[in-house]
Amino acid sequence: MQEKLGPTANQTPFLMYFSELDDLRRVDRGNFHHLLSDILLLTISAMLCGVNEWPSVITFGKNQLGWLRGFGSFSKGIPSQDTLERVFAATTNGKPLVAQAK
Repeated sequence: MQEKLGPTANQTPFLMYFSELDDLRRVDRGNFHHLLSDILLLTISAMLCGVNEWPSVITFGKNQLGWLRGFGSFSKGIPSQDTLERVFAATTNGKPLVAQAK
């Protein structure tokens, strides 16, 4: 089942850009802990700060968790490296997940 990020009451223009992105993960069952919007917020914020490796993205997230929670949920904390790698490895029609945003 594919779900959209969908808009939220406090969604910033930054995250609204990705609101129509399909979440290709099994969000209706299984081991689902992190919102796609949280994963995107974390990774893009880290990249904008010059971070370019998954372990450093996680460190960035842990250090900036309070700030990140001002824009996202992060109810289960920062995703693991395995989670980040799986999400960004997902594709639709041969295009990377993040390339699907309109």
